Amino acid sequence: QRQALQQRQEREQRELQEQCNTNIAELQQLQLEKLQVLVDREKRKIRTLEEEHTLELNEWKDRLATRKEVLEEDLARRQQERRQSRRRSSELESRSANRLSRFLPSLSFS
Repeated sequence: QRQALQQRQEREQRELQEQCNTNIAELQQLQLEKLQVLVDREKRKIRTLEEEHTLELNEWKDRLATRKEVLEEDLARRQQERRQSRRRSSELESRSANRLSRFLPSLSFS
């Protein structure tokens, strides 16, 4: 009777050990599946962010060309205004010098 009890306890222990091993294997499989889900989710997030950044970069590049044109036009306009301003200044100086030479032809300003 004692031997039968011992054999029954050993059998129950083996069954419990097998059940534990099965549970461990199932938990490991679940952990791998969850890990794969997380990896897939992170890859999707990264892909989405890369697409957003690519779109943003392309939009920035498109706007860059427009901004460059505006700046070049502004620069050309300012240069034209400076040239016109210099011409006007030169013309005024010439007129003033002509007027002075008409009124004061014999004086020297050196």
